[in-house]
Formats: sequence, C-alpha cells, structure tokens
Amino acid sequence: LDERAREYEEIKGKLLKLCEELDSDGSGDLSIEELLHAMDYNPRFAQIMALMDIGKDDMNIVFKFLDDDHSGTVSYKEFVDQLHKLRTQDTHTTLIFLKGHLN
Repeated sequence: LDERAREYEEIKGKLLKLCEELDSDGSGDLSIEELLHAMDYNPRFAQIMALMDIGKDDMNIVFKFLDDDHSGTVSYKEFVDQLHKLRTQDTHTTLIFLKGHLN
C-alpha cells in the first residue's frame, strides 16, 4: 500500500506540472478549451488520456465530471484528484454512466 501511495504521489506531481503546461492563460485553472487544445497539441497529455481510454470526443463529458463545482474551470488539484478517481474506477463504465446521465 505504501508503494502505491508513493507511486500515486509521484504521478500526481508530474500531472500537476503538466497542468501548468496546459494552462495557456496562466489562471491556475484549466478550461475545457485548454483541455481540448491539449488533446490536439500536447502529445503527453493525449497519451495519458488515451491510456485512460478517453478520446477527444469524450472530453466534454469527462470535463463535466471533473468540474465538481460547475465553475467552468477545474483547478490543477481538482483535475488530478478527479482523474485519479476516474482511473481507480472502471473508466469505461463511468463514461457510459456519464453519457447516459448528461445527454
């Protein structure tokens, strides 16, 4: 368990750093536009999303899930924490559930 926690903290640090790269306006938050842009122009981000079976077409749905407070943006921490939640659950099942409830 300690190994997994340490691994998560390392990954979390890398993801937080990646969030800074994606934040084109320097606001400290990520918008859906920034994430969609990153899917096209940031290969590392696109690869991480692909590993989670999240394509560009899914990003709007995923963003609604990530944006807990419905502010239209997600803080770096909110993004990373919610992604971790998605990752530790069955992602495909979660996306199907979201699609059903958001359409």
